[in-house]
Amino acid sequence: VELPPGPGIAVVLVLEYVMSEPAAQSGAPKAQQTLSVRYGAYSLPEDQQQQQQPPARVALQLGGGPDSRFPDKAAAVQAERQAGPLRRARAPGSTLTLQQQQQQALMSNPVFLLSQVLMRQGYGVGVEQDPFASAGHLSSRSGPLVATVNGGSASAAADASLAPLRRHLSTAVCALGRGDFTRLAGAGFAPILDAYGEPPEVVDEAKRPPADLRLEEEDPMSGNELVLQFLAYSAGTGTANRPRSVFLAFQFYRFPHLTTERLALADASFTEDGRAFILERAAAAAATAPGFEVRFSAEPALPGERARLAAHLRDHSLHIDVFDGDSLLYIGSCGLGLRPLLRQGKKAVQTWQVLAILQPDQPAERQMRAAPQLHVRAACVGYRAGAGPGSTRSLHLAEPSSGQRSAPVDGTRRSSARAKVVRVHQADLPKDLRVALNGGAGDDSDRARRLARLQAVKAANPQVAEPDVHAAAVIRADAASREKSLRELHTIDFVRERAKDSVIMDLLESTISVEHDIHTTFGCTEFFEFAFDNPSNNVEDVSVEVEDTERRLQILTDPAVTLALKAHFGVATNTERDLFHRDDAEGGPGNTAQAARLTARPRERVLIPFRYFETGAYAAAGAATAAESSQPRQPGGLPAFRLGEGGPDTSDERRVKAYVRSKSGVLLSVLHVRVHRHPAAVDQTLRFYQSESTFFKRSIRMPPLPAVAGDGNQVTYLCSDPNAVCHVQQPKQSGDPVDLFVKLSCGESPRMQRLLLAVYTDPFQIAPRVVTQLLVQSLQQVDITCSLGQPAQRALLIRGFANTRRICCYPSHPGEISVEPSEPFALPAATSREVTVAVQPRSVGRASYRVSLVDADLHQLLKCWLFNVSCELPELIRTLDVALPLGGGRHCNRKFNYTNEYSIAKRFIVSCNRPDLLQFSPTEMSLPGHGQDTIRLHFVPQTSPGRASIFFFIYDDAGRNEETVLFRVTYGDAANAAER
Repeated sequence: VELPPGPGIAVVLVLEYVMSEPAAQSGAPKAQQTLSVRYGAYSLPEDQQQQQQPPARVALQLGGGPDSRFPDKAAAVQAERQAGPLRRARAPGSTLTLQQQQQQALMSNPVFLLSQVLMRQGYGVGVEQDPFASAGHLSSRSGPLVATVNGGSASAAADASLAPLRRHLSTAVCALGRGDFTRLAGAGFAPILDAYGEPPEVVDEAKRPPADLRLEEEDPMSGNELVLQFLAYSAGTGTANRPRSVFLAFQFYRFPHLTTERLALADASFTEDGRAFILERAAAAAATAPGFEVRFSAEPALPGERARLAAHLRDHSLHIDVFDGDSLLYIGSCGLGLRPLLRQGKKAVQTWQVLAILQPDQPAERQMRAAPQLHVRAACVGYRAGAGPGSTRSLHLAEPSSGQRSAPVDGTRRSSARAKVVRVHQADLPKDLRVALNGGAGDDSDRARRLARLQAVKAANPQVAEPDVHAAAVIRADAASREKSLRELHTIDFVRERAKDSVIMDLLESTISVEHDIHTTFGCTEFFEFAFDNPSNNVEDVSVEVEDTERRLQILTDPAVTLALKAHFGVATNTERDLFHRDDAEGGPGNTAQAARLTARPRERVLIPFRYFETGAYAAAGAATAAESSQPRQPGGLPAFRLGEGGPDTSDERRVKAYVRSKSGVLLSVLHVRVHRHPAAVDQTLRFYQSESTFFKRSIRMPPLPAVAGDGNQVTYLCSDPNAVCHVQQPKQSGDPVDLFVKLSCGESPRMQRLLLAVYTDPFQIAPRVVTQLLVQSLQQVDITCSLGQPAQRALLIRGFANTRRICCYPSHPGEISVEPSEPFALPAATSREVTVAVQPRSVGRASYRVSLVDADLHQLLKCWLFNVSCELPELIRTLDVALPLGGGRHCNRKFNYTNEYSIAKRFIVSCNRPDLLQFSPTEMSLPGHGQDTIRLHFVPQTSPGRASIFFFIYDDAGRNEETVLFRVTYGDAANAAER
C-alpha cells in the first residue's frame, strides 16, 4: 500500500469477532453479531515521509476496544487516555516509559480485551489473568481462548506462570432493586470507615483497570483490614420452603474456618417473592446493629505475605455455605468475588454484591433465575503496620526468631544456664522447716525457755498442774500436723533427687541446642539448613538423627532435591553433592531420610539440609471442625481475626527434634524445630452426601494444568486423610483435565468428614498447584419406590438419648416430602418414638431428599436420613394435547369436567405436579353419587416456545389416587396462528 505523505494519513487495521447464537427454532438462521475488539493504525514517521523507500517490515500492535458512546461500536480508545485517540506504530529505537510499556502489554493481551468486550456487551465474564504479569511477552505466548458466559471465567491455555488456575467462581448477579436498596440503606447497618473516619470508595469492577500487584506491594499502608457484612437474605421466586433463620460457614484466606450464629430473617411473615429480608442477630445481641460483621486484619509479618494476600484476592472468590438455622440443612453455596477488595493504592475500597445461592438439587435453568440470594457488603481498609485496628480475637503469625527462611540455622549460638547457690539463714525459715532441718527437734534454748515458762505457770496456779484434756488434744493435733509436714518435705526431697538427673541433662543440652520456627500449611514444603560446627580438633564421623514419629521433618540426602528447593526459595549457599555417606545418600521415599552420617573436618562448619513437608490439616484448639461447620455458633461478640504481629499465636503447634551425635554416641548438637501450622487457602470446595457405613467413591475433575505438557513431569497428589485411597489419572496432552479418584470409608450418621487434596505439577512437591476441600456427610439411607402422584410412606424409629430432649424433624423439600409429627415433641430418655415420612415427588426419575433430627432447644443436629426415591410413570387415564400461544390469550383458560364414578357422595382433592405452569379452581370438590363438576384451568403464559408435560391428579379424602391426566402443552407459533 502506497501511503502519500501527510500527518493525517494512516492505515487502520480492525480485528473483529463474529459471535453467533443458536436459533430458537430448528431451520432458522443463526443470530450473528460483529464486535470490533482490537485495532491498530500505522503512519509514516516524519523522518521517513520524504524517503523513497519505506521500511519493508513494520511491527504493529493492536489494542483498544469498543466504546458505548459510538452507535456503531467502532473501535475507539477508552482504556488509553494518554496515548490519544489512535494507536500508532513507533519507529525503531524509540523508548517507552514504564507506564507505556505496561499499557502496551495490557492492550496486547487478547484475554483481557475479549473479556472487556463481553462485559460491555452484557456477558458476565470474569478474567482470571493479570495482563501485567509478564509485560511484552503475552502477545507471543497467547494460546487458544476459552470463555464461559454467565458467571464463568475466561482463561488462556498459555504458560503456567501466566495462567493461574480457575478458583472459586463468583455468583454475583444484577444489582439491587430500588425498593430493596432503600430498605437496606435505612436499616441502620454498622458503618465502615477508614483510618480518617471517611467511608471507603465504592468500586465498580466493570470500569476498573486490571489489577497491578506491584501497587499492593509498594503501598505504604501495608496493613489490610477486610470487613465482611452480611446484610440480607432473599428466598428467591417460587420458593415455598423459605427459612426463618440462616447461618453461614466459610473460610477466608489462611484464617480459621468460621461459622456464624443463627441470623433471623426480619419481617419473615411477608410472602412477597424475591423480597430481601434483613438479617438480625439473637436477642442477646439485639442492642447491636442488624446484620453480621466479621473483620480480618492482615499485617506483613512473614516474608512474601503481602504478595500472597494480593494474589489470593485477585484470583479467588470466597466460598460461602448457607444453612437453614432451624433444620440445620444445607441450602446452597455462593461465591463472593474478592478482586474488588484490591485497594490499588487507595485508602479504602468497598463493594456491594448480591450473590446467587446455587442449590445442588435445583435444575440448571432455575439456578441463576430463581435462586435464593445473599446480600453482602465487603470492604478493605488500609492502615500502616503497627497501628492496626483493635480486635477481640486474633490469629498471630510471628516472624521466626531464627531469621529468614533462606538463612541457615546457626549451630554456634549457644544459650547457657548455671545453677545459683542460695544461702538462707535458719532464723529466716518457717518453724516447720527449722524443725525438719534439725532432725525433728527444735533449738535447745527455745525448748528450755518454754519448759521454764510452763514450770512458772504451774507454781503460780496449782490447779494447772492437773492434766488438761483440751490442751492435750491441741498438742496431739500439732504433732500430727508436724508429722504431715515432714512427710511432704520428704516427698519433695525424693522428687528432687529423682528429677535431678533429667534437669541437669536438660540444662546441659540447652547449651548445645538451637531453636528454629517454621510457619507452614497443608501441602507446603519448608526448607532450611542447619549449620553444624565440629567442636573437635579431630576428624569426626557424626550421625544426624530426626526424632519425628510422623516423618514430616526429613534430611535431604539427594543433591538434586536440595538444588531444586534452593532455587525455589532463593537460597544461595553452596551445595555439596557428596555430603553424606554413599549408603545413606540413597535415602528413603522422595530421596529423604530420618538418619544420615557424614564426616566433618576439624573445626569445620557443615550445612545440613532439612525439609519439612506438612501432610496434616490444621487442627488448632478453637477451630471449627467439619462437623461443627454445619451447626451454628453460640451468640456472642462479633468475631475479629488478625494475621500479623501483636497478637497471641493460636496456630496448631508441634515440636520435633534433630540430634547430631559423634561416632561414640556423644551428643554434639540438638535442633529444636517449632512448627506452626495454619489453615490452607482452599481453591475449591465440594460437598457430598453418602450413605453411612459405605464407601464414598468419586472422580474429582481438576482444572487443566498446562505446566505438565512437554516437560515430562507427572501430576502427583497429597491427601490429608491417610485412610483415604486416591489415584490420579495423568493427562495425555497439554490442557487436558486431571481426574483424581477418591475412595473413603464413611462412618455413622450425621458424621461429617473433611478432606484436603493437594495437586502438584513439580516432581518434588514443593508447592501445591490447587487445593481442593471435600466435605462428605454420612447419612442413614432409605430407599423408596413409588409412582408419580401417589404418596409413599415410611416409618422411622427414633431411639431416646441419655436424657430427655425436645426434638423436631425437618424435611429438605416440604412440597414433596412431609414428616408427621411436624411440630417439636419431647422424647424421654431410654424410650422410642415412631415418625412417619410421606414422599410424593413431582417428576419421574430418581431424586434424593433429606430429613434432619434437631434438638429444638440446643440447635444440635442429632441424626440425618437420606431418602433415595425412584419415581415411576403412573397409569394414565387420559392424555390431552394443549397448544397455547406465546404471551397469553383466551386459549390459556380451559375447562375440565370430572364425574364421581361412585354411587355415594365423596370428597375429592385436586393437585398437579407443576403449580408454576398450571393453576386451577376449585382445589376440593364434594360430589354426590354419579355427580359431575367443572374444574377451571388456567395455563400460565410463556414468552418462549417449548413443550411441557403437566400431570393432573385427583385424590379422594383418604389420599388415594383416583385419576391421573397428562396435559402435553406446546407453546409456539402454531398456537399463535390459531389464536389469530
